[in-house]
Formats: sequence, C-alpha cells, structure tokens
Amino acid sequence: MRSDGWPNRSSFSELLGFHLVSREDGAATVGVDVRAEHANTVGIAHGGLLSSLMDTACGAALAYQPSVGGRGVTTVSFQVTYLGATFVGDRVTATARRRGGGRRLVTLVVDAQNQAGEPLAVGLCTLRIRSGEGALKRRGAAE
Repeated sequence: MRSDGWPNRSSFSELLGFHLVSREDGAATVGVDVRAEHANTVGIAHGGLLSSLMDTACGAALAYQPSVGGRGVTTVSFQVTYLGATFVGDRVTATARRRGGGRRLVTLVVDAQNQAGEPLAVGLCTLRIRSGEGALKRRGAAE
C-alpha cells in the first residue's frame, strides 16, 4: 500500500495531476486542479481530462478493496454526459459510488463538479474484477 492510501495509482493519473481526496470500499473521490495544459483549443478543459478523472475515481473506489477480494479492476464500459464547461483554474472533483454488480462485473455511478458545486458531468462505469495479478500482457506476446 502506498503511503497516500492509493495503492492503484497509475503514472497516468500522476501525469495529469490527479489527487486522492477520499477512498473507502465502493466509493472514492479524486480531484484535479485544472491547468492551462489541460485546455482544448477553445480554452476550456478537454473532455478527456474529465472522463479520465471520472474513470480514475471509479477504479479507486473498487481496485484492491475487500469487496473484490483485494484484486485489481479494469474498465470495460464507460459512458459520460457533459453538463457544463470546466475552466482553467477550476478545482474539479469526481465522486464514484458502487451501485450494483455480480461476481465479475460491477457498475458505478460517478459525478464531477467544480469548486462551487456546479455539476460538470455524470457517468456510468462498468468494471471487470481481474482474476490475475500484475500487469496485463498482450496475447501472443513473447514472455
């Protein structure tokens, strides 16, 4: 377990500047301070920043938690609806909550909002509970 309580943090989330706000089994909040590098050509945050933040919150809510037997998870489906613009300088949080699932697939809802509590996006994510350990390997790849 990492000292920050985020055992499944990826280098991708570090690159984007994501930080863990809270985490418990089945729920997590991840945040980001929107920088100029996150902006698209019209000067607002690229939608990929929000969708990545939301997907990361879903993973943080479930990966390596007791409810999934301490195993990792992989996103198999993610749907997002954008509700408002995100501006450079905004502090955005995404909160994911488990809503249902079975032995292998789990569904979460996730909401993103800015520092004023204004809704920015809503999403629905389905995660697959991994059966193995370690990094995935490409099929047919040499060992």
